[in-house]
Amino acid sequence: MLLTREQELAILEQELLANKEISQYYNPLTRAILEQLMSLLYEAQATFNNSSNDDRTRILAIEKQKHILNLIQTIKEYKDDRE
Repeated sequence: MLLTREQELAILEQELLANKEISQYYNPLTRAILEQLMSLLYEAQATFNNSSNDDRTRILAIEKQKHILNLIQTIKEYKDDRE
C-alpha cells in the first residue's frame, strides 16, 4: 500500500517528536548529532514540500529523509545495545 504525501509527512513528524524526546537521555555529543540530523531532516522535508521542484529533486529529498532516519535509528539501537 502506498502512503499519501500527507501520511508520509505525518509519520516523519512522529519520528521527529519521538527522537526529540529520546535525545534528552543521550550524552551531549550524541544529542548534538541527533539535533543536526533532525535539522537536516527538516531541510529535506522542506525541499520535498516545495511544489516548484521537479520529480528528481523530490525523489532525492525522499532518499535523503530515509537516510537520515536510518542514521537516527542506528544511534538509538546503539544506545539500546549499550544499556
